[in-house]
Amino acid sequence: MIKSKDGTVKTPHRARMLDLPACYGQRWQVESFFSALTDHRRGLNCRLPASLLSEAAMRVLAYTVHR
Repeated sequence: MIKSKDGTVKTPHRARMLDLPACYGQRWQVESFFSALTDHRRGLNCRLPASLLSEAAMRVLAYTVHR
């Protein structure tokens, strides 16, 4: 958090962020999950929309089991 020398928050947007729950500091976990899920070297192979959804769901399941 960027604060001024007297300890106050500089902008109104950052001041609003002070009231967020502590779990918002764990954004890196979500970012790493979606980064691994959307790895461009492993694109989805199916062509039909229903098959794409099932393949994506299987990848999410496999990723969560692996972790």
